[in-house]
Amino acid sequence: MASHSSSEPASRQGGSAPVAVFAHRRPQHLRRTLDALTENTNAAQTDVVIFIDGPRTELERAEVDQVAVEAGRPRPFKSLEVVRRRENLGLAGAIVSGVSSMLAEHESVIVLEDDIVTATGFLQFMNDGLRGFAADERVISIHGYSFPTAVEHPFFL
Repeated sequence: MASHSSSEPASRQGGSAPVAVFAHRRPQHLRRTLDALTENTNAAQTDVVIFIDGPRTELERAEVDQVAVEAGRPRPFKSLEVVRRRENLGLAGAIVSGVSSMLAEHESVIVLEDDIVTATGFLQFMNDGLRGFAADERVISIHGYSFPTAVEHPFFL
């Protein structure tokens, strides 16, 4: 999902909206998500921030530590930042906090969870949508998934 906070398009941020990835205790999932993201045609022009939620219990600490190791591996993004929470905010709290912090610095953000495997054109699709509909008040977000529908062409793009 991509969201924007004003009518300022992604293109005014250097062409690509930053990506926020939310992770917790699944290093293998995060690896697949990041590997797929690196295969995107716009990966080298994209800033990525990985938000790692803190462990809920001491038993989860080792898994969260493994996620941090995976998040810190070098990847061919424009930049890669890891934000590791000491406390557990829960999925909703982590996403609200992370997206809010991103939108405080950027006009838009592309949001992924650690179990999303994107196609190679995902970043292009999202950035095109953010640019193309930045001034259209009918559009509040751009999604990379759509529910099955009986309508033949239910999309603006």
